[in-house]
Amino acid sequence: MSRPTGSKNKVTLQTRKLLQNIVENNIDKIEKELQTLSGKQFIDSIVKIMDYLIPKPKETIEEIQEIPKLNIKLTGLNESAINSQQANKV
Repeated sequence: MSRPTGSKNKVTLQTRKLLQNIVENNIDKIEKELQTLSGKQFIDSIVKIMDYLIPKPKETIEEIQEIPKLNIKLTGLNESAINSQQANKV
């Protein structure tokens, strides 16, 4: 039996809570370890941590709507000119 649409996954919630507790209980150690890094290592570590702290925006795909074809009647042209224009489109 699947879970209802929109309901939270209990395993995911439990895992997040567990990881949150680990981080909160070791924040001093994490900070000390980060202070031992310099330059690129430090920046890379901060960027990796940010992936878990700041939610990424969901990409949206705009719906592509088909433009209806327009039938345009040309006036002022003789029939041979109209046929010539239609032949050029093909």
